[in-house]
Amino acid sequence: MIRRLIATFTILFLAGPASAETAKAPAAMTAAPATLPPFDCAVVDNACMAKYMAELAKVIQEKDWHDKVLREAAKFMTAAGMWQESLNLIPQIYNEDTKAMTIRGIGMALADKNLQQPELIAAFEKLMQAATTITTEASNAVAVTYVAMGQAEAGLGDEALKTAALMTNAALRNKAYGEIAETHAKKAHFADIPKALAKIDDLSFKDKYAHRCVEVLTSSHHIEQAVETAKLISDPYKKASALGLVLERSEQKKDGAYVPETSTKTQSQ
Repeated sequence: MIRRLIATFTILFLAGPASAETAKAPAAMTAAPATLPPFDCAVVDNACMAKYMAELAKVIQEKDWHDKVLREAAKFMTAAGMWQESLNLIPQIYNEDTKAMTIRGIGMALADKNLQQPELIAAFEKLMQAATTITTEASNAVAVTYVAMGQAEAGLGDEALKTAALMTNAALRNKAYGEIAETHAKKAHFADIPKALAKIDDLSFKDKYAHRCVEVLTSSHHIEQAVETAKLISDPYKKASALGLVLERSEQKKDGAYVPETSTKTQSQ
């Protein structure tokens, strides 16, 4: 009797998990693949492939993946000259942080396009309208900052300052002005750097971004402009640090560690 009970228990113990796995197996195998839209783009047709990416997003169920695909599609569509169509993708994105990053991608791509200034200004105005639809304060501030940075990247310095001025939060507004100044330093828009820094009404913020601009300018060998920017720093430590960067780069120049841009141009002529 005892042997019979043990045998029965053993059979049930071994069969239990196996039958449970068997019950799960059909459910795992019934998931049907998504029906994809037909892909018929030529290899060299970037516009077609970018639009196809946006079409693929429609059949992606996972919201994060869906949003990321639309973010990249918007960037590539803008690069392919379809900036107006790319703006239509923003409302389709669920996550507001991803919307802000999409605005960044569109803005940077716009800055790289050889558009006439009136069209460029109009494009950024529409991009700003898209940014205002973001209701979360932090995400909205990020989006507006990215619009301003895109304008600065494109050489629209005055428009960038106007965009940043719309921000009501003083700290976020000052940060936007600082990012604009740093963008101008990266693009060698020298006259626009002090204009942006002058808009910052917090001295510590101003010194921080002036120092960052000096870092950018010295790394790109713009020594004279770096010195002029260092003059705008009020904090003695940050000013000394900025001048140290200038002196270090100047010593490298004397030692022949790099070839200035003027020398390169002279040799090539």
